[in-house]
This record gives sequence, C-alpha cells and structure tokens, in this order.
Amino acid sequence: MYAELHAHSAFSFLDGASLPDELAGAAAELGYEAMALTDHNSVSGSMEFAQAAAALGLRAIHGAEVDLDDGRHITLLVEDETGWRNLCRILTRAHRDTREKQSIPMAGLANSLRDLLNTVQRNLLDRARQFREEHTIRVNDYNAFKEAMEGRPGFIIAPWCGEADCEAQIKTDTQATIRNIPFTAKPATGKKCLRCDAPATTHAWFAKSY
Repeated sequence: MYAELHAHSAFSFLDGASLPDELAGAAAELGYEAMALTDHNSVSGSMEFAQAAAALGLRAIHGAEVDLDDGRHITLLVEDETGWRNLCRILTRAHRDTREKQSIPMAGLANSLRDLLNTVQRNLLDRARQFREEHTIRVNDYNAFKEAMEGRPGFIIAPWCGEADCEAQIKTDTQATIRNIPFTAKPATGKKCLRCDAPATTHAWFAKSY
C-alpha cells in the first residue's frame, strides 16, 4: 500500500496550491488508504484535511515540515494523541507567544522547549493579569454600579451582604453575577451592601457574560 507522507497544501505559502480538502479528494480518487498533510511549520489545514478525509474513508495523518536552524527541513508525523501534543508544542516553540519566529535546533530540543513553554505561560499570565487590572474598578454605590455595567467588559468589586436574594436582584437589574470572592478579600467592616444597604460581609467581584 502506498501512502503519501509529505504533501503541502495552500497553507504552505508559495509551495502548495491545493486546499486540504482537494488533496484528500485527489488521494481518494487515486485509491490511497492514507495520506499525510505536512505543511511548513504549521498545522493550520489539519482540521479541514481530517474532516474531508473522514468523509472519503481516507486515513488522515497529521504532521508538519519543520525548519531547522541550519537551513535543513525535517518532516514530523503524528502517531497518536501524544504525538499531536508534542508537535503542537514544537510549533509553539518555533512561533512563540510574541509572534517572533525562531529556528529549532535538534540538539537540546527537549530542554529548550520546556524552558520556552514556561516563558510563554508566564507571559500569557502576566498579560492576563494586566488586562484584569486595567478592566477592574471598585464602586460602593448601586447607581454607579449599574452605570458601569452598561456595555463594560471586566470586573466590578463591590461590598455585598452575602444574601442569595440580593445577588439574584442584582442579576435581574444588570445581568451581572458574582464571579469571585477571593480568600484573601479584605473584610467589608463598616460597609453597606451595594444594593440593599444591609451590613456587607465581603467584597465580591461582579461581571457580565458577553
């Protein structure tokens, strides 16, 4: 049985011309039982290829042709779920969260990949924290709360009495619900509930679904 294990689609710019579903159709017409899609440094066409292949009874093999730092190319094929995960990690190593492209040396790949993934995760976490800080405000007045909730993404931290009925009314009025009450939240001593003016028991983080 012959299976094409090195094919590029239009997702390999200036190298492939056919779309993934067209490649699957051609392979089925030629009587192939399996075929691999190995675009340059990308698995962008894999889902389209897999769906088209499944409809034609063709076994889709996923992979990528990866650029090495010495100018050579190496074709990597996925065998199972672990292989798919590893391939995605390698491509992440090449593209970075900063969109900076890097070549991939074979020597020490496992260690450098681990270090880079840790860096990517830290960068994403720092970015998420910064976004949260920029989109979080504190209010104590219900009218100000309702005004702030109008079309505004993010969190509002406000004193709350702890009663479910009060939260339900806030949801009815504004579509906002409590998303978080941190364990480290400062006591709302001397504060009144945002809505009902009863003594507040904590500061809650409110937000709407969009």
